[in-house]
Amino acid sequence: MLFRSLVHIYGDIGILNDYRIMKSNRVLHNYSISLIGNGHSLDGAQIGLINFLKKDVKGAQISSIFNIIEGENTGAQIAGIFNISNGNKAYQGAGIFNISNADTKGAQTAGIFNISNGKMNGVQASGIFNISTEEMRGFQGAGIFNITEKEGNGSQFSGIFNSSGGFFDGIQAAGIFNTSQGHKGLQASLVNVTDDIKGVQIGLINYGRNVEGVQFGLININREIDGVPIGLINISRHGLSHINTWKDSTGFTYFGYQVGARNIYTRIFGGEYTESEGSQLVTGVGLGYHLGLGPLYIEAEASVKQLN
Repeated sequence: MLFRSLVHIYGDIGILNDYRIMKSNRVLHNYSISLIGNGHSLDGAQIGLINFLKKDVKGAQISSIFNIIEGENTGAQIAGIFNISNGNKAYQGAGIFNISNADTKGAQTAGIFNISNGKMNGVQASGIFNISTEEMRGFQGAGIFNITEKEGNGSQFSGIFNSSGGFFDGIQAAGIFNTSQGHKGLQASLVNVTDDIKGVQIGLINYGRNVEGVQFGLININREIDGVPIGLINISRHGLSHINTWKDSTGFTYFGYQVGARNIYTRIFGGEYTESEGSQLVTGVGLGYHLGLGPLYIEAEASVKQLN
């Protein structure tokens, strides 16, 4: 009798604990240990193979297989396979995936993927991918990709790509490519693409519509840049694009193409020596600075040549 009284006061132990049947709108305080837990709401701990709750969790759901909450999680969901809640304001940790069907303000960690069907303010970390269907403020780290479908503020790190459907303020770093609808901060990947950017792009190919900062890569493309493009090929719609021919003091005649931003440019050229019998060819590439002085200009250039 004493044990039964203690169980009814402090928790429930059994094969199947159904709090909805026992008592309408029952709130579990302290704990439940069972194979299958099914209740209304939780203010304590629920431990089992499978756990269900109709309303909110304030405490911890711990399951070998999965936890499902139709309400909001303001505690911890920890499962071997997956967790699902209608909003997460604390922590979800699972071996396979976590889904929050409303805003997330906390952390999701999973072996495969995390999804927040709402605003994400906190941390998403997974082996494959993370998705936030609204704005993201915090950190996304995944082995393959991260997506925030609206604005982002924080950091995205992935093995393949990061994508922001809106303006991103922070760091995007990926193995293959980054994309955003405007950026302030750093993009680092093989390919970086954004609209207007105020910051730095580091990659093999960089594209920014209007750039205020630095583009560092093999190919840098922009419509207009207020900063420095550093690369083998720098292309700007409102920049330099000229075909040149000249002759140097050694007797070589050159033909080249000059392309770049307003000041920094790249020149690719070839030449031929024709002042003696037989001819000698030369190819090269140069990096220079162009200073416009009305109808005149001054250029300083460093180049590398290869005799053929």
